[in-house]
Amino acid sequence: MARRIFSAKVIAISPCSHDFLSVTLKPSRQWRSHIAGQHISLTVEVNGRLLTRVFTLASSPDYFKATGLVRLLIKTSSLGQFTGQLQQALRLQSWCNISPARGDFIFKSWHKPSVFVAGGSGITPMLAMLEQQLSNTNSPMQLLYFAKADAHQCTNELTALAKRFAHFSFSLLTRDELTTLTQHINLDAQPDIYCCGPGGFMQQIADFAKQYRLGYFQESFGLALPKLTDDSQFSVKINKDTHVVTSNDVLLSQFEAKNSLCSEAAALVFVINVSALKSREWYVI
Repeated sequence: MARRIFSAKVIAISPCSHDFLSVTLKPSRQWRSHIAGQHISLTVEVNGRLLTRVFTLASSPDYFKATGLVRLLIKTSSLGQFTGQLQQALRLQSWCNISPARGDFIFKSWHKPSVFVAGGSGITPMLAMLEQQLSNTNSPMQLLYFAKADAHQCTNELTALAKRFAHFSFSLLTRDELTTLTQHINLDAQPDIYCCGPGGFMQQIADFAKQYRLGYFQESFGLALPKLTDDSQFSVKINKDTHVVTSNDVLLSQFEAKNSLCSEAAALVFVINVSALKSREWYVI
């Protein structure tokens, strides 16, 4: 079945601090809205090639309904084949392609307190969910935002939300403060935890939630194999092509180093089961 794509016009693009890029798009009329927390695939032409990467929408469905616009907040890297060229590839009033919104990392805690824990660029789905849900519930909502010192994004927006909604609060933290979670979370309230960030960061939060028997939901980004204690190799099949990759490294960077990443591969879902791990063979669908 053909993958559905939609055109989108670049309305605004502006660099933010610490290598973040804010991109505002106007999708074509055929594109349906999203649920706060979902992501899209973004396809742009870079040096004559169509490249695709997945990004979470940082704006709410209400914002799209009111303006017809969506916003992405993208962490760029000068070494990245995609994000490193993105500001030059996306020009005002130029066109790109986007996919329908996908993903199950959505708000579910209507009648109980919730704590959003974001690490680095993991703030993007939290921005969308807070913007959408704060007016729909009176239950306490709290954001713990971990980033390098002075690298937190959209702090003015968070401050405005905290002034507007008495049941919302946020804290700007660094990774050094990750061990003091119990000082920031009211465990007696038994809140649900929503987490997005790097793999190791999320594992620490997941362990914390399990220890205190809290509801836990997470969204991960970056394609990676499970951590192993050796340098084992795996075969990853993309369509009819087989690529050999090593464990303990991000898949995306390995594909880029091989210069073998197709436009579809960045938005792939990896289906992993016991037999696949035993055979050290993964299939991409």
